[in-house]
Amino acid sequence: MSFESGGFQFNINHFPGNPGQGTRNLMEFPSVYQYALSTPFLSKQTLALIPNIKHNKSKSNISLSSLSNNLPDETKNIIRAVVLGDGLSFASAMWFYTQSGATQLGQPGQGCLKLPGMVQGLQAQTQAGWENYITNCVGTTITDERRKSYLTTLQILNGNDA
Repeated sequence: MSFESGGFQFNINHFPGNPGQGTRNLMEFPSVYQYALSTPFLSKQTLALIPNIKHNKSKSNISLSSLSNNLPDETKNIIRAVVLGDGLSFASAMWFYTQSGATQLGQPGQGCLKLPGMVQGLQAQTQAGWENYITNCVGTTITDERRKSYLTTLQILNGNDA
């Protein structure tokens, strides 16, 4: 989160400025939308922002990528705005880790917990565990800057000077 948010300076994507991307872990728009819908005190407000979409608890035939591709950028940014308060913006990382990943509206995601070796690798604080998380859960690439941020964070969390 610290790396993605520029040391917690940002909670929206400024560079290159992807519409709807935000929170402290800078989730992409489809995840931001799911997060807002899954937050009980925001779900009605979020549903009202896209009134033409039918949401139900059973399977929907609307894919999240299709929804994302067909919404105006302004709507994506308005939906993002409902989750940008500090409490929700920081909590989004745990939601992403445990509940993201649905591909259709109305279906729950399983987060990263079901990925092979995910929990064990992160708990053991191994580089392989972290790389599994970055590539298979977050869905991005390993860079020297990300690795340095991870190692510095581990040092601090483990009580060592960084």
